[in-house]
Amino acid sequence: MKSKGMFRAGSVVLVASAVIMLSGCGVASAASSQQNGQHATQKGRAVARTRTAGTPSMHNGKGPHLLYLKMFSQHDGWGVHYGTVLHTVDGWRTWAEVNPPGVHPISNHAVYFGSPQHAWLAAKGKHHSLAIWYTHDGGVRWRKYTVIPPFAVGSGGTFFSFLSSKDGWLLVNGIQALAAAPEALYRTSDGGQRWILVRDYGWQNIMDIRFLTNRVGYERGGDANGGMGSLFYTHDGGWSWSPVRIPVLSQKIDSKLPKVVLTQGPVFFGSQYVVVPVAYAVGMNFRRAGLLRTVNGGRTWTLGSTKSAPDSFGVMFSLLSQNALIMGVPLPVNHGVTFFISRDLGRNWTYLGRTEEPVSSIQFLSPTLGWALTSNGLPVITKDGGSKWNAG
Repeated sequence: MKSKGMFRAGSVVLVASAVIMLSGCGVASAASSQQNGQHATQKGRAVARTRTAGTPSMHNGKGPHLLYLKMFSQHDGWGVHYGTVLHTVDGWRTWAEVNPPGVHPISNHAVYFGSPQHAWLAAKGKHHSLAIWYTHDGGVRWRKYTVIPPFAVGSGGTFFSFLSSKDGWLLVNGIQALAAAPEALYRTSDGGQRWILVRDYGWQNIMDIRFLTNRVGYERGGDANGGMGSLFYTHDGGWSWSPVRIPVLSQKIDSKLPKVVLTQGPVFFGSQYVVVPVAYAVGMNFRRAGLLRTVNGGRTWTLGSTKSAPDSFGVMFSLLSQNALIMGVPLPVNHGVTFFISRDLGRNWTYLGRTEEPVSSIQFLSPTLGWALTSNGLPVITKDGGSKWNAG
């Protein structure tokens, strides 16, 4: 789904994103704000703090129990722990709490880690505004910007998609109880200092959004199915969207239940190769998982080889490199996960290894080096492709 650039949205692991929080503070300058038409801006406010890496005992050794883990190398990465954003530079042996003081992300998807040093956070601001926080030094300093949507910000999905440290998009969901448009798409070209309202969706139930270039992007959702079976694309940076016509997505078991649903958003490999994780129904149930794939920029799509899974919605994927992915398939009754590797965009899969303990997400940097979060959120590492896992 994505290219290999450091900030490409598709180059991150296909797992749910998460949240954030901090301690200690110092204000460098006062903030000011201004709203003009479709533009909502605020001058940045820098917040610095002294890093106290690993000071809380729960953040050492085998803790903490994370909701999300994103590693960029064997040593550098980020984690999320119940409203706290954590940063590590020693392979998560110790963690530093790096949230802006008193700031909480608006949802579990409202954090984006672009590199070992760059991260964005969306949190509620004053008067239902949306505050965007940005760090370029691993959380030592944060700068605050504010987006003021045309509706009150809710606690639903808020998704980032960044191509670089400057170019990005933000999908915001509003409060459903209010009679206002619940979803809107914003764009920035200066790292989040200024945001432009690109599209007001209305009630379309967009699940996530990912961009390949400044003009080409995909979004999952936007239909009466709860977004499970629809994929849309844009060729103008998000101003207009059209449905992706994939025949297998239109197949039905009966008049209501689709045969194939999208379980995650697209992953990009260069400009022509895209894969989308799917669940495939056998009878009346979704019992197989695999990937929809295109090798010509989305003109035609095929369903690759699928694997049987007790819970096909719980199947995990991790991007390795050009054309290569690893799939984790949960075994029945919490008996662990089996790992497969594909080097042809999911057309074929080869057995790689397995773990006896259930895991909730996976990330591999090579066919041998990978991380997982166990069912209770404990980070574990493998150096042999998934056969053996250790807590540190």
